[in-house]
Amino acid sequence: MIRLATIADLPRMERMGERFFKASGLVRWFTFKPRCFSQLCADFMAGDAAVVLVGDGPMGAVGMAAALAYPCWFDGEHLTAQELFWWVEPLHRGGSIGDQLRQGMEDWARGKGCLTMEMGALEASRPEALTYLYERKGYGMKEHIFCKRLNI
Repeated sequence: MIRLATIADLPRMERMGERFFKASGLVRWFTFKPRCFSQLCADFMAGDAAVVLVGDGPMGAVGMAAALAYPCWFDGEHLTAQELFWWVEPLHRGGSIGDQLRQGMEDWARGKGCLTMEMGALEASRPEALTYLYERKGYGMKEHIFCKRLNI
């Protein structure tokens, strides 16, 4: 079952967030701070510009996703939604939870009036497999993003 995340989900989401972060390859540029992650999720839950979802298994949340809605910088009348994170615990993959989370983000974005939805494919997270999945769901490649750590 997919549902809106609550404050009670935050401890479990922190643990999933840390596993997502380690698997994502983002450690090359960023640091995972559990309290910061929880506070950001709590802020998103309290506002209306983002959605935070969890996918429940028999023992509670086993997946999570979040998306943010915002106007395009070149057309303020065009709202788009950007997936921020999308994670299902490894033991619960292969079922429908991941797809239900993606669909939940899309449904939320439609309800907000978004005309487009953007999903990411991190380099460390099998981007070829995600590209295949996204294309099957109607997505098309938009850009490649590059990051450089600025040592200041």
